[in-house]
Amino acid sequence: MKISDINFNTIPETMKLYYSHPYDTQFVGNVLSCEKGNDNTYLLILDQTLFFPEEGGQTPDKGIITYNDSTLKVRDVRIKKIHGRDWIIHIIDTEIPVGCTVNGEIIWEHRYSNMQNHSGEHIFSGLVNATLGYDNVGFHLSDSIVTMDYNGPLSNDDIDNISLKANEAIWADIPITASYPDKATLDSLEYRSKIQLEGSVRIVTIPGIDTCACCAPHVKRTGEIGTLMVISSHNYKGGTRLSILCGKRAYLYNANNRDMITTISQDLKIPPENTVKGVSELQENITTLRKNLHSATAEILSLDSKLIPEDSDNAVLFVQEADSISIRNFINENKNSHPGFVGVFSGDENNGYSYIIGSSSKNCQELLVSLREHFSSKGGGKPEMIQGSLIASREQIMKLF
Repeated sequence: MKISDINFNTIPETMKLYYSHPYDTQFVGNVLSCEKGNDNTYLLILDQTLFFPEEGGQTPDKGIITYNDSTLKVRDVRIKKIHGRDWIIHIIDTEIPVGCTVNGEIIWEHRYSNMQNHSGEHIFSGLVNATLGYDNVGFHLSDSIVTMDYNGPLSNDDIDNISLKANEAIWADIPITASYPDKATLDSLEYRSKIQLEGSVRIVTIPGIDTCACCAPHVKRTGEIGTLMVISSHNYKGGTRLSILCGKRAYLYNANNRDMITTISQDLKIPPENTVKGVSELQENITTLRKNLHSATAEILSLDSKLIPEDSDNAVLFVQEADSISIRNFINENKNSHPGFVGVFSGDENNGYSYIIGSSSKNCQELLVSLREHFSSKGGGKPEMIQGSLIASREQIMKLF
């Protein structure tokens, strides 16, 4: 059975305890319906619930339902809307008889994290709208990050300025309220909303910061958000996509960054405050070493190639180690001098070889078929050049050529 197959006309709509008691973690509910769904799951509807469903871009609450001596994991929570009425469906693995009383418990850490981050998003989006006039046209609150899409460009300075204002609003510990204005009040109210709404509309207000239509639980005061930080931004569909973290998520992100910086500074043997400079210098050194390696490899290949008779159809070299750029350059420089194949095998017989082979006149893909048949070679490429890896002796490889 699908959710759409349930006869909702016979079931009263669900009382949303996550609105009236957003800080509670346990509740008691009566089973109104429990139908077998797909994949051996059951669709449980209670008269009331604390479980917030997946709605408005936010992931659902997590938790358990207890019935008699059984503890059932709530695998998902969804909402069914029909003509302004809502039913909350809990996805569980076991059928519970209609009329039974169950106990529910949500995972508070997950709920509170979502509350912190959703409230933080309202602050940031409200300030973007008030400061730059852009709308939040996309929102996703996952279990790890919050992503917002704005229909206009935000420069780095814009992001820094709004981030500071957002944190100042958090530090001000402003109360956050939710209400259902009557139609007359709602018609005269300026509020943010991504979609056209009908019927009763829940308005979440942060005085002086934001007024927005929203279906999710929020913290009582902005101070509970703790801190807000933007961790990424890039151009997206003519506007800007931002990712933020708030509360504990922001703390853990900073703690992880601190540990990484400490490790880098210890490895480079420099003070933590010099890690950016140290990594930049390291990258410059790596670039220089790569250039030197290319030059040295090219010289080695050139010297080794002189040992191959000029009238040889094939030119095959075996080296301990070589970079692909130098190998390709060598092949391109020598394939016109040898009508067969020009190739380089890098590695040894014990650990195997990686190879690049080219030709100006032969189909390298035919050679690739032979390499696969004889040595179970892995690789691919085009008629003019192939690359891959295999395990074989040098003598076996040369015999094939």
